[in-house]
Amino acid sequence: MWGLAMIWPIGGVLLLALLLWLIRRPMRAGQSTALVDASRFVHSDYRTPFYGWEMINLCHRTVLTGWVLLIDDERAFLRLVLALFTSLLVCFFLLALRPYRKTSDLMLAASQQLLLVFLFLGAMTLRTRAVLAEQVSLDLTLSLSLSLSLSLSLTLSLSLTPTLTLTLTLARSRSI
Repeated sequence: MWGLAMIWPIGGVLLLALLLWLIRRPMRAGQSTALVDASRFVHSDYRTPFYGWEMINLCHRTVLTGWVLLIDDERAFLRLVLALFTSLLVCFFLLALRPYRKTSDLMLAASQQLLLVFLFLGAMTLRTRAVLAEQVSLDLTLSLSLSLSLSLSLTLSLSLTPTLTLTLTLARSRSI
């Protein structure tokens, strides 16, 4: 059973790595080969130096959806910390390197990463509240402040995407 469960997290990453390794020379040289053309769906959204950015996206997804589950249930908070740090790391490199050809794709990817960060922070807040409620009797003030911080993080995460979209639209209208 575990062998089948490892096909996607390991096999998918290895197959993508093999594909990117096979097209590395033609991509860097700007040549169009049959394999480069057939794999265009993998690298066409990215600038040429970052043709392998999809590998980072795939590794990030497999960490968030698979590898964190290898951590025991008793250490659920560690799962959230790992997910938060990987999302922050990907977000940092995404904004620092700007691998996408289109600014709109970059803004959408950054919004997605920030949404994940806020959701993991909200989940950490809920988990902390649940653990504290089991160990100590929480007073109403602490309970309300934790609930308020969760509400604020969810509100920010849900309102972030339209704000970035509006900013992008205004920037485009000024450059035209």
